[in-house]
Amino acid sequence: TTDHILTLRAIIKEARHRLCRVFCCFVDFRKAFDSVPREALFCKLRDIGISETLLVAITRLYEEVLGRLRTAAGLSDFIV
Repeated sequence: TTDHILTLRAIIKEARHRLCRVFCCFVDFRKAFDSVPREALFCKLRDIGISETLLVAITRLYEEVLGRLRTAAGLSDFIV
């Protein structure tokens, strides 16, 4: 996206100013981690006999997933 391009340009500019090398890598996480329909996954786990306690724990991992990034400026806002 545009935000990522602008961020990368700022990093490159700062690295040039400091005479540092910059390495970058682009990963398409949608392709790296193909998505699986969660309900199908949970049904399959139930079918193979996983305990209900463990199944509940796993399903809760996928409820209201939030994340934050730590930067030099501190923590970002929550990312859904």
